[in-house]
Amino acid sequence: MTDFELRGVADVLKQKRLAVPVHQRPFSWQAIEVQEFLDDIGAAFERKEEYFLGTIVLITESGAQFPQVIDGQQRLATGALVLAGVADMFSAAGDPERANNLRMQYLVSMDIESGVLTPHLTLSAGDEPFFRRLTGEDRGSLPAVTLDSHKRLLEADSTIRGWLSARAGSEPIPWLGRLTTFLTDLVKVILVEVPDDANGYLIFETLNDRGLDLSIADLLKNYLLGRAGHDTQSVLNHWTAALTALAAYGGENLFSTYLRHYWSSMYQLAREKELYRAIKGRITSQTSVLDFAQDLAQNSSYYAAILSPEHEYWAAASPEAQDAVRTLGSLGLQQYRPLLLAAMAHFTLSEVQKLVRHLVNWNVRLLVVGGGGGGVMERRYAELGQALRHGELKSASEVAERAVAFVPGDTVFHSSFTEASVSTVTLARYYLHQLEVQLRRERRHPDQELVPSGKLTLEHIFPEKPLSNWPQFTDEDGKASVNRLGNMTLLAHKANSELKSAPFEEKRRSYASSSLLITSELKAFSAWDTGSIEQRQKALANLAVKAWPMGVGKRKLAKLNSA
Repeated sequence: MTDFELRGVADVLKQKRLAVPVHQRPFSWQAIEVQEFLDDIGAAFERKEEYFLGTIVLITESGAQFPQVIDGQQRLATGALVLAGVADMFSAAGDPERANNLRMQYLVSMDIESGVLTPHLTLSAGDEPFFRRLTGEDRGSLPAVTLDSHKRLLEADSTIRGWLSARAGSEPIPWLGRLTTFLTDLVKVILVEVPDDANGYLIFETLNDRGLDLSIADLLKNYLLGRAGHDTQSVLNHWTAALTALAAYGGENLFSTYLRHYWSSMYQLAREKELYRAIKGRITSQTSVLDFAQDLAQNSSYYAAILSPEHEYWAAASPEAQDAVRTLGSLGLQQYRPLLLAAMAHFTLSEVQKLVRHLVNWNVRLLVVGGGGGGVMERRYAELGQALRHGELKSASEVAERAVAFVPGDTVFHSSFTEASVSTVTLARYYLHQLEVQLRRERRHPDQELVPSGKLTLEHIFPEKPLSNWPQFTDEDGKASVNRLGNMTLLAHKANSELKSAPFEEKRRSYASSSLLITSELKAFSAWDTGSIEQRQKALANLAVKAWPMGVGKRKLAKLNSA
C-alpha cells in the first residue's frame, strides 16, 4: 500500500528514522543550491506563508530497520544541517537546554535499552560519519575531508551558519524558535511511502521529473549490491566502469537510456517505467548479478562508441564508416541503438562497419516514409538485436535480409520521396548532399573534392519570404511548396546570401555556375512553378533509391519478398 501525506520537512525528521541506501550517490548539492534553498525558505518565513518543498519518496520494505530515502536526500540533509545550526546558535545565545531539546527531538534519539544515540537521518556509507559529526554537538574535531561530498557538506554547513547569523538579529532566541516552528509546520513536503523499491520508482517517475535517470541508477545499483554477496566489490567496480565509460556523453543522465537499449537488445523491449521491474524479475541470483554487472560495463563502452565516431573503438575503422556513425547521430533517431549495440558486442569491426552503413540507409528510408512510428521501429530493431545476440544472425548481410520485413522497399521509398517536405535545415542539407554524391557517381563526374554539407547553405528556390516577383505561386501553393525537397538545393554561403528572394531567372544564372551538379542542372528549367518542383523531386527520388539502398541484392530481395 502506498501512503501520501503532506508534512513539514522538519516534522518528517522529527517523527521518522530514515536512512539513505548505503550505496546511493553522495550528497551532491553545491553551495549555490543550498543558498537558493535558504533564500526561498527565508522569503516565505518573512511573509509567514506556507512553502512547498517538493516530494520525498520512502521505501518501507518489511524487515528493513528504517525506511529508505530514494528521493529527497538533498532536502532532508540540508534541513538537518539547518536544525543543527539552530541548535548551536541556541547554545551560543545562552540557552543550552533548548539546544539539547531540539537535537533530541529532530536529530537524534536515545535507545533506552542500550543508551546509544541513533540519528534520525543516516546518509550513505561514504558520507555518514562526516555528516553525523557535522550535525552533532562535538564539532571541534571534524574528521578530515577525504571526499568531494564531504567538501560539499562542509560548504553547505558554512553557508547555512552564515545565513542564520546574518538574520538572527540581536535577540536570536525568539527568532530561532519561530524558524524551527516554521520548518516544522509550514515548509511542506509530500511524503510518499511505498512498500517496495519497484513501486518507489514508479511513484518517483510520476511525481518528480527532475532526476529520473539518477534514480533508476540508484535503485538498480542498490538492488545489485544488495544481492551481490561476497562479489560486492566486483559488482561495484563494474558499475563504476560503466558510468566512467558514459561520463563524457552524459554520465548518469545517460544511464537509463543506455540501460533500456541494452536490455532491449538482450531480452525484451522495455519502456522506462517497466525497466526496473523487468530487471529485478530476471536478475535474481548472486551469479546473475555479477554477470549482469560485468556485461553492463562491457556494453557501456560500445554504447559510448555509438555516440561518437571519435571513440577509440572506431580508430581502425574507415573514414566512411566514421562518417556513417556521425550521420546516424545527426538523424535524430535512437531506435536503432539496441541493434548496433548487439552487433558491436558480437561482430567483427568489418561487419559492424557494413552494418552502420546499412543503418544510415534504413533510417533515412524510415524517416522519409514514417516507419510505422517510433515504437514500431524500436521494437523491430530490438528484435534484430536479440536475434543477433542469440546467434541467429551472424553477419551484416543476414541482418539486412531480416530488416527487409520492416524497412520500406524501393517502391514505397520512391513514392514517399516524391512527396517529401523537410523543415529541418540540417536534415534537408544532408539529403541533398548525399543526392549530389549519387549524381556525381552516375555522371562519372571528375574527381573534384565535394564540399562537406556543413559548409554549404540550404537554398529555397521558391524563397521562404517571396516578394512580388513570384506571381506564379499563390499563397496556398507557396506554403505547400517551400519545404518540398524538389524546391531546395545547395549553395556556397556567399551565393545564398546574394540571391535571397531574387526572381528565378536571376537565380538560374547563379545556379548554372555552381560546382554542384544538383544545383547547376537547374539551368535546364526555363521557369519555376509547382510543376517544376514536382518534376525535379521525382528526379531526386530516382537518385534517392540508389543513394540509400536496402543492402540486399535484387535477386535475393525478390526471393525474400516472395517467401
